[in-house]
Amino acid sequence: MPNLTGKVAIITGSTKGIGLAIVERMINEGASVVVSSRTGSDIESITERLGDRAVGIVCDVADPEACQRLVDETVEGPRATGRPRQQRGARCFQADHRDVD
Repeated sequence: MPNLTGKVAIITGSTKGIGLAIVERMINEGASVVVSSRTGSDIESITERLGDRAVGIVCDVADPEACQRLVDETVEGPRATGRPRQQRGARCFQADHRDVD
């Protein structure tokens, strides 16, 4: 895997199983990661364990508005300046296809 320092990734369904493994690997490779799931308590415990390069946003990917909020909070929030934060409420399908580097 390439060095991901300075990159930000949104991983949905990422509090358990393969999603969590992807989050852990991306952090190990230098990325900041948005951990996303439908359950806020799961997100909170995972982001506390992963440290300051992990931020959590609650998101039900079946809800298009929640998915849009997930993308918006990631692109426009403190994470865009490299400072992660915990955030509640989000979204994913039909998201705006912006060039986010």
